[in-house]
Amino acid sequence: MNKIKTLITVFAAMNISLATTSFAEDIQSDSHLKTFQDLSQQTIQGEIATGDAANFMGIGDMIRIGRSVWDIVTKGKATSDVKTNQVHVVPRSAKHWEDLATWMGPVSKSFHITKKNKMGLKVFDFHGKIIFNYNGSMNGQGAYLKNVSIHPTSVKVLWGWGLKAWVVMDEPINVGTKDRPVAGLQFHLKWQSDSPLTTASGSQSFFIRGDRSEVTVL
Repeated sequence: MNKIKTLITVFAAMNISLATTSFAEDIQSDSHLKTFQDLSQQTIQGEIATGDAANFMGIGDMIRIGRSVWDIVTKGKATSDVKTNQVHVVPRSAKHWEDLATWMGPVSKSFHITKKNKMGLKVFDFHGKIIFNYNGSMNGQGAYLKNVSIHPTSVKVLWGWGLKAWVVMDEPINVGTKDRPVAGLQFHLKWQSDSPLTTASGSQSFFIRGDRSEVTVL
C-alpha cells in the first residue's frame, strides 16, 4: 500500500494542471457570525492604534481596520484564529461604532477552489466562505463594510502533499463620489501546495463594495 501511495504521489508531482474556482451564494443569519467583540465601547481610533495594519486613504476619507495579511490554512488545516481575523472599511472621521448605522447582512458567499493534476487526481479541494456586512452609513451618507472575513469550511489534501493558504488585503478605494462615498475592497486568497518533488502555487482575487451584497470573482 505504501508503494502505491508513493507512486501516486510521484505521478501527482509530475503532472500539474491549473486550479479551478467555482462560486456560490447563500445568506447567513446573524447567529452564525461572530459578534463584533463589544467594540461599541471602543473608539475606532483605538482599534486602529492596536491593529497591526490599519491604513488611511485620502479619497473619500476611508480607513481600513484590520490586518493586511493572515494565514487561513497551514499544513492542510484551517488555522485556529481564522474566525477572529476581520477587516472593516469605515469613514476616517468616525469616533465610535455608534456613529455608524444602517448595516445590512451579514451575507455569506461560498467559493470552491480545486487543483487537479493531468491524471485527474485532486491535489487539494478547498471550500470556503466570504462573510461581511455592508451598507453602513454615517449621518445618512456613505456605504461602508464591516466584519469582512474568509473562512475555510472544508480542506482536503492529497496524501504526500501539503497546503498553505493566506489572505492579502488591498487598500480600500472609493467607488462612489466624494460626497457619497462607497467602500470598495479587493482581496486575494493565495495558496501554495508542496510535495517532496515539486511546488505549485496560485491565487484567486475577489472584490466587494459597500452598497452591494455581491462578491465579484476576478
